Amino acid sequence: MVDWALAWALQSVASATPLRERLATDILASVNEDGSFGLYDVPLSTALAILALTSLGVGGETVRRARSRLADLMMSDGSWPSSTPFYSAVKIPRERLPGGVLARMMLGERHGQLFWLEGGVYAVSLYVDGYRTIGSALASLALTNPDSSAERDVLPVQRGKSCHPRYRCPDHVAYIAGHALPPYLMTW
Repeated sequence: MVDWALAWALQSVASATPLRERLATDILASVNEDGSFGLYDVPLSTALAILALTSLGVGGETVRRARSRLADLMMSDGSWPSSTPFYSAVKIPRERLPGGVLARMMLGERHGQLFWLEGGVYAVSLYVDGYRTIGSALASLALTNPDSSAERDVLPVQRGKSCHPRYRCPDHVAYIAGHALPPYLMTW
C-alpha cells in the first residue's frame, strides 16, 4: 500500500522522475512467473502493484498480465479472497515472556506473531478483512482504472534480479519485522 501511496504522490512532481523510475523498477522486478505480485496476500499485492505501476505511468504487457491474473483470482461471488491490509505492533515487556521463549527469540526464532527486534520483543496484531471489502475494492480499482495513452512499458522487467527483499517476505510478520517496523525504531 505504501508503494501505491508514494507513486500516487509523485505523479505530478517533475523533479521526482528518478524516484518514480526506481520505484517502478523495484515493483516490476518483483513480478511472479504467473504475472501476479507478492508471496502472501497475492490478490491484494497484485492489485496494489497494478495501482502503483499505473500511477507511475507504467502499463504495457506486464500490467495487462497482472490484470488478467487478478481477474482469475476473483471468487465466484465477484469478490476477492480475504486479505490482511493493516497491522499494528506493540513492544512487549521482556518479563512477561517465559525465559525459554525469550531466549529462543533472542536467537532469531519467531514465536507466532511475536518477534525480537532491536533488543525488544514485539507483538503484531493483524487486521483480517473478513468481509473482503478492502481487497475487493482495491482489485476493482486495479481492473477498472482505464489505461491511459500516457502509460508506457519502457522499464525492463527483470524478475528477481534487483527485487527488493520486502517483496519476497513469506508472510505479514516477516515483512513487518524486516521492513515496516525497523525504520520507526531508528527514529525513537
